[in-house]
Amino acid sequence: MACRVDEVAALMEEIAPLELAAEGDNVGLLLGDPAQRVERVLLTIDVTGEVVEEAGRRGAGMIVAHHPLIFRPLHNLVAGDTVSNLVMEMIRRGISLYAAHTNLDASEQGVNAALADALGLVKTRPLEPARFPHFKLVTFLPVESVDRLREAVFKAGAGVIGKYSRCSFYAEGVGTFLAGEGTE
Repeated sequence: MACRVDEVAALMEEIAPLELAAEGDNVGLLLGDPAQRVERVLLTIDVTGEVVEEAGRRGAGMIVAHHPLIFRPLHNLVAGDTVSNLVMEMIRRGISLYAAHTNLDASEQGVNAALADALGLVKTRPLEPARFPHFKLVTFLPVESVDRLREAVFKAGAGVIGKYSRCSFYAEGVGTFLAGEGTE
């Protein structure tokens, strides 16, 4: 069954959200066309010449790797450099590349969770909890919809500040605007 590269990426990000990655880790779709259709995906720890060769031989249009091949910014793609050679070969073969590294390590469904389960560990917890950035969500809606929206965002995990939960603020007001040329 064929799917698109961006659908594989979205599935990976459900399992291992990008926000869980350590600062500076290069995770996500690293190479390829998000709209490309793929029938096979090859999974690997590291991208090597043998892995790219196998992906090509097996007709895999995408590689999902644990360790990112591209970790530092590439300043050029010149034959002779290992990373450049691999990137150019994947481009020639039409193979996309996705990496899930520290975000997969930290995920509740990821590498460390699988290892702990395999070892029979119980009552596990991260050594360092994931740090999600805080942000303010501002929206405008009819007053009669406020409670329904507030409950939905709380259910999705919003509204937590320290040890407080269900935090929100709302105010009624009058909106104004100046219509630009061509508006109705």
